[in-house]
Amino acid sequence: MAINQKKSQQMETMSNLITDMALKGATDSEIQRAVNYSMAVIDGRNQSEQDFDIPQLKAKYQDAF
Repeated sequence: MAINQKKSQQMETMSNLITDMALKGATDSEIQRAVNYSMAVIDGRNQSEQDFDIPQLKAKYQDAF
């Protein structure tokens, strides 16, 4: 997968997560963690979702299909 396509996909995923979090009453600090990770993705920094505990936010705010 091309880098730009991967980055675009990650940004779409994060945008959806941040929207879900806002609609479901996430705390400011939880939203800030998600936004900080999305900025790391945009900047191309080598930080993983685990660095920002994104899997925990996904489990808490996004319904499993």
